[in-house]
Amino acid sequence: MGKRILMVEDRSDDRYLMRWLLDGMDLEVREAADGDAALAACAEWSPDLVLLDFGLPDMDGLELMKRLRAAPGASDLPIIAVTARVLPEEREMALSSGCTAYVPKPVVPESFVAIVRSLIGSP
Repeated sequence: MGKRILMVEDRSDDRYLMRWLLDGMDLEVREAADGDAALAACAEWSPDLVLLDFGLPDMDGLELMKRLRAAPGASDLPIIAVTARVLPEEREMALSSGCTAYVPKPVVPESFVAIVRSLIGSP
């Protein structure tokens, strides 16, 4: 199996779309519907990339990102903010707080796939 992606998204239709877009890329994808599940998955599984929705039911996405990066060996973990928070200042806040990339919802399939490929080193 290829690179590991942790998808942190509370909406099942958004998880379905992203999983469908990633299909065929030789990836192992795990899903977490909230921050606590994401922290547990990251601790036991060590993903190579995290797709992170900022609107989670149990914690703010920026807080979760900081907690994920604080895990041993995860300080440079690539994290893509995939969020409906699309105001320019929200994008800047996400990137300046440590997100590697920012993808607004609804995702544009070609852009989403290109960003994921660039961060996991897939052709």
